[in-house]
Amino acid sequence: MNQAAPGLVPAGTWVEIERVLLTPEQRAANLPAETRATPYVLRMNGFLVADAQEGDEVSIRSLIDHEHQGRLVGVDPHYDHSFGATVPELLRIGLPGTSLTEAASQADPNTGTGDDAPANETGGDRS
Repeated sequence: MNQAAPGLVPAGTWVEIERVLLTPEQRAANLPAETRATPYVLRMNGFLVADAQEGDEVSIRSLIDHEHQGRLVGVDPHYDHSFGATVPELLRIGLPGTSLTEAASQADPNTGTGDDAPANETGGDRS
C-alpha cells in the first residue's frame, strides 16, 4: 500500500480552494468602507488534481469538469450553515392537494387560517 507523506493531500481528494479575485485596492470606490477594506474572495470545491499540502497553490477539477486554481484551504469540506429551526407550516406546502392555508392550519391549529381560525386571523367577525 502506498502511504502518503504526513500532511500530504492525495490527488482526487475533495477539497476547497480560495482565490482572491479583487484586492481591497481593486474594489469599487462606492462600496461601504468596511466592505472595500476586505478582499473579494472566491471559495470553490473540487477534486484535487495533484498531491499537495494545505496552503499550496493547486488545481482542482469541478463537478462539471472545469479546472480552477487557488490556495488549498480545506480537505473534505462541508456546509455548516443553518437556515434555523424547522417551520412546521412550510413542511406541507407543495404537497398534492394542500393549499398554503391548509398547510398552515394542519401544522398548528392555534394559528390556522381555516374554519377554526380566530376572528382576527381572517379579518372578520366569527359570530
